[in-house]
Amino acid sequence: MAENGPGELGKPTIFDTDDFVRLYGFQDGWTADACSVPVVSTVSVERHFATACKQRKKGWAFKEESYVRKIMVNSFDPDPTIFLVRSLCAPSMKPGHYKQLVSFSKSAEIVQAHCNCVAGLNGTCQHMAGLPFALGDIQDPSSTNISCK
Repeated sequence: MAENGPGELGKPTIFDTDDFVRLYGFQDGWTADACSVPVVSTVSVERHFATACKQRKKGWAFKEESYVRKIMVNSFDPDPTIFLVRSLCAPSMKPGHYKQLVSFSKSAEIVQAHCNCVAGLNGTCQHMAGLPFALGDIQDPSSTNISCK
């Protein structure tokens, strides 16, 4: 159950962990068009990972090495105060991938994050850190060949 209702008093919804994780499998509304959501800034990423400097640095490396893949965004109609972003991230030391899910406020602040790796429950693991950096690269026309329309 969510801590507050969708858009209650203009605050983004905080879901309990199980409900939040289930949103990864939400079928409707996912798109690879990252230009449809507010631009994520490095400052907001640094704020979320303020106490996880090592993970933030490793996340940047994951982004640089293209470990973060299949980024999809969803404006999430049930709650207009958030948008969801999901991805897959290859681990650095073994085969396979981990699933990341993050909700951002309309001002592009990280509201809630989760990765299905062992350290990902609190939303500040190295795989999770790679997602907002990779999303920011997609959204910044100066760092990609595909410009936002």
